[in-house]
Amino acid sequence: MFRQLGLLINSGQSILVNLSKATILSLCFTFQVLTQENIEILSIHSYHEDFPWTKNQFDSFKSGLAKARPDIQFNYSTEYLNTKKITPTPELSLRIIQYLEEKYANHLPDLIYLTDDYAAEIIVKNEIDFIKDIPVVFSGVNNEQIIVQAKHNKTTGVIEKQGIKQSIQLINLISPKAKDILLIGDDSVTDQVNSAAVQRYNSQHINHSKITHISIQRLGSLLAVLDEYQNLPVIIGSVGAIKDDDDILVNIHQLLSVLRPRYPIIVLNGNFEIGALAGYHLEAVYGEGAANLAINILKGASEQNKYPIPLSTKKRLVIDYQVAEKLKVDLSNDFFNSAIVLNQPSSFYQKHHSKISFFSIVFGIMFFVFSLGLIVLLRHRNNIIHQQFTDTLTKLPNRTKLVEDLKKQSSCCLVLLDINNFRTVNAFYGSDIGDQLLCNVSLWLQQNIKATFNLYRISGDNFALIVPAGTPLEALTKEIENLLFMVEQVEFLPETIAINVTFTAGISHHVSAEKINQAHSALLFAKKHNSPISTHNDNQIEQKKKQQNLEWHHKLKQAINDNRITAYFQPIICNKTGKIACYEALIRLIDTKGNVVGPFFFLEVAKQSRLYHKLTHIVFHRALEFVREENTLVSINISQLDVANNQFENLLTTLKQSQLADKVGFEITETEEIENHKEFSAIIKNLQALGSEIAIDDFGTGYSNFGHILDLQANKLKVDGSLIQRILIDKKAELVVQTIIESAQNLGMKTVAEFVDSAALYEKVKSMGFDYSQGYYLAEPKSAEDWLQTSSY
Repeated sequence: MFRQLGLLINSGQSILVNLSKATILSLCFTFQVLTQENIEILSIHSYHEDFPWTKNQFDSFKSGLAKARPDIQFNYSTEYLNTKKITPTPELSLRIIQYLEEKYANHLPDLIYLTDDYAAEIIVKNEIDFIKDIPVVFSGVNNEQIIVQAKHNKTTGVIEKQGIKQSIQLINLISPKAKDILLIGDDSVTDQVNSAAVQRYNSQHINHSKITHISIQRLGSLLAVLDEYQNLPVIIGSVGAIKDDDDILVNIHQLLSVLRPRYPIIVLNGNFEIGALAGYHLEAVYGEGAANLAINILKGASEQNKYPIPLSTKKRLVIDYQVAEKLKVDLSNDFFNSAIVLNQPSSFYQKHHSKISFFSIVFGIMFFVFSLGLIVLLRHRNNIIHQQFTDTLTKLPNRTKLVEDLKKQSSCCLVLLDINNFRTVNAFYGSDIGDQLLCNVSLWLQQNIKATFNLYRISGDNFALIVPAGTPLEALTKEIENLLFMVEQVEFLPETIAINVTFTAGISHHVSAEKINQAHSALLFAKKHNSPISTHNDNQIEQKKKQQNLEWHHKLKQAINDNRITAYFQPIICNKTGKIACYEALIRLIDTKGNVVGPFFFLEVAKQSRLYHKLTHIVFHRALEFVREENTLVSINISQLDVANNQFENLLTTLKQSQLADKVGFEITETEEIENHKEFSAIIKNLQALGSEIAIDDFGTGYSNFGHILDLQANKLKVDGSLIQRILIDKKAELVVQTIIESAQNLGMKTVAEFVDSAALYEKVKSMGFDYSQGYYLAEPKSAEDWLQTSSY
């Protein structure tokens, strides 16, 4: 009987899984959104982006909104306040408010979503005029008095109840003789709320166990203090801001591994983690509750119902059975009736065999009930899958199908075919004629390719052929050449436009996961060189690249040995006076024929071959010579590679001894590569102490952001030319640049516009408020000798 029930279970589960998949696919591919309303949401988070607590709340909030209102397009602007890594201060709060006003005052959101206490403290407890009429919804806030204290009167949210009292009751039950209990925290805003709860508890329970609150943000200091408290029960509260000696945040697993040998009873006041005796499990995610409140607001509820008293999400106690058994905890006590008990020795079947028997029978009945419906759904699912892999116009397999087939046929050849000048046909005759032509061409290809070839339409005028593995490249090339010749002889749509078609083809014949990219590269090469067909040969390309690297490595070493590495100097112009404010030292290589070679050709080779620090050393000394000769200011580029090299300290010593530090500045390049901001910031402070100015170079490229500015505390900000070049033609680029200028001014930094190459652009950057400009329109880089000759006239 049990064997039969097991079969029924397996069959039933399989049916349910298939039924669920079919239903989901049906909904995904048949639902069509006719109209959508756009809602702009500004989300402000107390902690950093990869903090799990923050991510869980934000993800559940977004999914809650999307689930409740699929008819609305929710657009998110997101800010992370990073208070686990940066200590909150009144000055920081003021700067954050100013930053938010500058960024969002002219395009206000429809709703503001906050996570955790610090963000709520800033937004809700301050009178901020530009958002006074915008609804605010928060989650994960521990301050239960937040609404009473709020100055923003359109606020509601979900309160996080820390459950300190329940944790204390648990410890008193387990260790009734304990006179002292430790509560460990990180001195964050959340921890301060816990501190207030502890004070209330101690004042109300004088004859009970005393709670000692230890609030420290450094792991080493915490362990030193904990040495005074041995073998006491421990409650771990908010500890996300605790850092180790390297200024790296300590996660809860690391903290537990340190505390477990010292303290047998550890209760987490937040989410349960393996290694603790107990913790909690949320009955509902905070972000989901906040989403429900937000939906109520967006529905246009009456004013008195729009902003109800904040919700409080309940937590459920979680106990580790194995830890509890070692501590001899009686889990049969009524206190644990509603608790979740993990790691129990009994099997799931032994504990729930009656329920399993019941559901086995239910699933068996469901199997017969849904059999006919399942057949219909499976047919429907197959139709949907067919549509997913089929081009709707030509009925050929599409790009998605091509990608799937290539995964199964890694050794095959791939040919991409592109109809030449198809856009002209569409533009001249219209899209209807263009569609007819595509259908006719696809039919012709099906009739004229080999039966072993598989044909696909992968985009507008692009087709693809999968050719079986083992086909010689020479034979395949002749086959495609013959196909291209044949199609040129055909007159398509003779009743209407009577047009001839030509193809360009690209072939990939290598065993590679990048087969589509290889064929596309060959196709582009053929088009560029007006050739009907091209073959991708990655071996030759790779070999050529390696050979070029070797040649440049040799040229670079020889140039260093022959003293042919030098510095050119480009002026940076003061926009107020129109005069030269300083020069930037730019590295150049003089080849054996006397030609000047820019760093584009050799700088990456220098980085890979460990010659980079030698180049920096040469430019540094050339710059010092130029300063002495011209009595002017010069800035030198340095990067993470320079600072990490042990020779950099020698450069700093030379700079100090030269007594020219106040005339030598440094431009920090590739700021996104900086790994240890603490160490880098210390070096910058040393340079500034000597009198050198620091600039952040190429701001606006890669992952550059204002976090680097705050960390590095530079004097100048050089906005990258890729942004400057677009401000005359791109309003969005202009807005971004204007925001950068205003933000830099608020931080007390000067701004430099790079790549200024025309009079119009020069006038534009001056009108936007740039302090300095640099570019070929103003002056090209020249050698020190050329500048000396210029100044002598």
